[in-house]
Amino acid sequence: TRAADLDEVLVNLLDNAGRWAHAQINIFLASKSNVLALEVADDGPGVSPDQLDHLGTPGLTLDQQSPGKGLGLATVRYIIGQYGGGLAFSISPLGGLEVLATLPRTRPALHSLGATSRHDPLATRRDLLKGAKVH
Repeated sequence: TRAADLDEVLVNLLDNAGRWAHAQINIFLASKSNVLALEVADDGPGVSPDQLDHLGTPGLTLDQQSPGKGLGLATVRYIIGQYGGGLAFSISPLGGLEVLATLPRTRPALHSLGATSRHDPLATRRDLLKGAKVH
């Protein structure tokens, strides 16, 4: 169900942030028009800019010291993609990783899940911050 999928996204993002954060995790939730946005940022060591494009790749794990299969962010990418949403990784103002997931309020038809239906998450966040209901 959509609720279970959103739970899975949130659990994976918070688990990732909690594993890396030194002391702070920021969570941003907003809605505007037909878009929902969830952003999770931490103050951990972050990743190098050249690694950002590779995050969410199945099997990729940058943490060599704790067990993991590199499926958390890949699962997030897959779920968000199934709903026609967008996922962006960037360096957080806190210094760690910032993950922004955007979702349409209604799920598009399966045949419309191509590149043209995907949101630009960073542009969407800028739009959401203008007059958004922030929770």
